This record gives sequence, structure tokens and C-alpha cells, in this order.
Amino acid sequence: MTDALLRKENIDRYDDRLMVGTNLIEAYDLLIDFLSRHTLDRFFLVDNQRVSVRSWIVREVVSNILVHREYSKGFLAKIVVETERLYAENWNRSNRHGRIDPEDFTPDAKNPLLAWFFVNIGRADWMGSGIRNLYKFTKIYSGGEPELIEGDIFMTIIPIKSDMNELDDLRTGTTQVSTQVSTQDERLLLLLDYCSVPRSRDEMQQQYGVSTREYFRKNVLKPLLLSEQLKMTIPDKPNSRNQKYVRV
Repeated sequence: MTDALLRKENIDRYDDRLMVGTNLIEAYDLLIDFLSRHTLDRFFLVDNQRVSVRSWIVREVVSNILVHREYSKGFLAKIVVETERLYAENWNRSNRHGRIDPEDFTPDAKNPLLAWFFVNIGRADWMGSGIRNLYKFTKIYSGGEPELIEGDIFMTIIPIKSDMNELDDLRTGTTQVSTQVSTQDERLLLLLDYCSVPRSRDEMQQQYGVSTREYFRKNVLKPLLLSEQLKMTIPDKPNSRNQKYVRV
């Protein structure tokens, strides 16, 4: 079982949650999808190629928590997305304690057969290259460095760029940010395209892929209305049960 949580508005509980209790291949896909929905995807030029750095980071976090977990313990592994960081923690069979230094460490696969299997199906890198890539791509993505802390509980902490500040700017009427958010968040583009014909709030929320109605209202629907990228079909009755939204 892996518990995936989004904590940006309701930090005491969560804004969105996914409990994953299935086989490891399906769990990998579900966790990748959850993190992709709740973090910004920025593309960067790496070795003259346009690369989704976020995809590399998410892939490494998810493969680590599934492949290197100590499954004999009942500790509930979790991945949490917060405003300024993403972190994961799982029970660990440790050979050392403290922060891993990418320049001075010996790769140690906790479950070697499982690690080999994931490498062979293309869902993980060998531990040494995976950790080096995590440091490399986190610096590109957010300007910070990840922390990998080994102990009885293994923690991975990734500083991230949040979309919350951008959405806050939208709510205060900054027009430039609407373009930035639209170009940076592929899900918003897909949602706007989906609303080329009038859609209900429930249809939009399902399309966007978030389960919490209040989070969707405050952080997706309202900013799009304020930035005039969406409009109501019944503007004189905002709370009408027949209300729909269409792209401007």
C-alpha cells in the first residue's frame, strides 16, 4: 500500500488523496499519474534536446519508493506533494544512516531482483545513475538539491516550483501570469480545449483529474474565470444548477 497526498491548501489533512494498493506495475503508473497531475511540467533544453525534467524526477521518486522498500514491515509508505516540496518516505533496510552524497556513495539495491526487473521493463535506472540524474534534474527544475536521507525510514525530499503563486497572481488580476500558467501546465491547456463546448463543473473536474471540489473551485475554475479564459453560460445566475463553462 502506498498513500499519495496533495497538501497545498489543507495542510492538516489533504486536498487530494490516492491510496494505491495493487500490483507494483499498476502502482507505478497510478503514482506517476498522481504526481504528474499535481506538479508543474516545465520543459528545458538538456544537451540541446527539449526534456520534461519533471518526468525524470517523478519517475525516480516513484521507482525508488516501490523498488527499495522493505516490504516485511507494516509502515505505510507515502508520497506527499506540498507547496514548495515533494517528499517520499518508506521503511528501509539501511546499511548506513544520514544523507546520501551523490559524489561519495556505493549503490545498494535493497531488493536486487525487483530492481533488475524494473530496470529491464524500463521503469527504473540502476541506483547509481538514478540518484545522479535526480540531483542533476532537480537543480535544473527548481534550482535546489534533493535530499536522500537513509535510516530505518528512507526519505526523499525534492524542492519544487509550485503553481500556487502563479494562481494567486491570477486571482489578483495579473494578466501575464495567465499566459505563463497556460503554457506551463499542460492540464490547463487540455481543460480549456475540452471547454471548447460548454461543460458542467463536474465534467471539468473529472477531465482535470482532481477529486476535491473545493480545491478545483479555488485553484482551477476561479482563476480561469478571473483571467477571462473561461466564461459562464448563465452569468446572471452563477450558482444555477444548469451552469456551464465555455472557453472564451
